[in-house]
Amino acid sequence: MRSEPVNMVLKSFLALRTTLVIQSVLLMLVITGVAGATTQYQPVMSKDDKLCDTVLSTLNHDLTEYEEIRYDSHQSTPAIKWRRMSELHRRFDDGVGFDDVARFEEAACESFRWAKFDMNNDRKMDFVVKKSMCWVDGEWKGIEDSLWSFKGSYTGYKSAKTSKHVLGAYNDAGIGFLAFPGYYLSDIPRSYEDLRVEESITSPMAVIPFRFQGTTYLHIDSEIPNVRNIIVHIVAKYKREALPPMNVKNTPDVLLPNLRYKGLEDICYYMAEVSERKPVERSEDGYVLRP
Repeated sequence: MRSEPVNMVLKSFLALRTTLVIQSVLLMLVITGVAGATTQYQPVMSKDDKLCDTVLSTLNHDLTEYEEIRYDSHQSTPAIKWRRMSELHRRFDDGVGFDDVARFEEAACESFRWAKFDMNNDRKMDFVVKKSMCWVDGEWKGIEDSLWSFKGSYTGYKSAKTSKHVLGAYNDAGIGFLAFPGYYLSDIPRSYEDLRVEESITSPMAVIPFRFQGTTYLHIDSEIPNVRNIIVHIVAKYKREALPPMNVKNTPDVLLPNLRYKGLEDICYYMAEVSERKPVERSEDGYVLRP
């Protein structure tokens, strides 16, 4: 008779253990499923393993932890901090915000910011204005960035009446200009030509300048996946000598699909597959991207 309570205890213990095992297996399946669903970048091309590995690690860490890329939190590759135009002068407008739907029909969606850094790596400080545009002819086109560079000592903006007037002075005082309505992957390895990555990217590009070991680089993100649901991340370095203003206005460095960029060297390429073909979400300040 004494064996019955023992058997009952043993059966209860085995049942509990079985339940715990099943729960553990289910938990592992859930975790594995979540991890498998997380967007992750794969390396495609590298000219600087230390830089490219560092960037890949930070990108995938963000996507795993937050499901978005938080450029302003990367300590190993600190992003250039953009400041509002109104800090230069109170009469300057910072532009129409990306989320300001009420004003979309009144004006093109444009945002202006400025910073001082060595954009073209000639060891001279530059005064740079970033224009971000997200609404073109009444249609959503993604967020297209352009960078307008002046000498670091430039003070002509003080006579401008609006932020647009600052850019209007570029023909007379600008020394470098980068625009990204698309991108041409000039260094894509042949082994990737059939790997769902085209040389020509026709979507607008988001640009985040950053520093790494004393050099300025650019994070460049495609904002709309291609037809195969692939997004591309590029790390590039601008190293063109500053041009005199009289020459700049005639030779803008506007990057168009199927054209190579003068002075812009591609250092790293990455690709990632997303679940659906939709524009990449971007924060108001431009530092956070959610594929």
